[in-house]
Amino acid sequence: MRPLRRLAQPFLRRWLIASANALLAPVVQAQPAAEPAPAPLLRLERSLGVGRAAAPAPTPAFARAARLQGALQECVELIGDAEVRREGTVLRGDRIRYTVATDEVQIEGNARVFRDGTVFTGPSLRFFVDAARGEMPQASFSYAPRQG
Repeated sequence: MRPLRRLAQPFLRRWLIASANALLAPVVQAQPAAEPAPAPLLRLERSLGVGRAAAPAPTPAFARAARLQGALQECVELIGDAEVRREGTVLRGDRIRYTVATDEVQIEGNARVFRDGTVFTGPSLRFFVDAARGEMPQASFSYAPRQG
């Protein structure tokens, strides 16, 4: 015959499992089934209204050239291997002229624009900084991420 201890172990194990199931069953049934969270809805900007956060402060621009002339509040001209960097955009040329009142950059001679892997080159460029638009006659470009 088996000792009493060996008979009691399977019985105790089954009793503990049955007791735990009996005690936890009402708790498990009382909890509602978890529903997946609904996906957030996207809204057009005009529908966000007045309560939206203010626009971030403008980031500084960094410039270098062989020579710099002009008045900071009116017009600044960079002459000789000129370069302007701002928010991931790099503008280069022989001569860069920035007019504050119109927020316009004019590049004369070897104009190049670098942004997000794209390079635009041409003899000149007229570019409106905040509007991020401009014109470059006889332009060519390459798109490095796609080897285009």
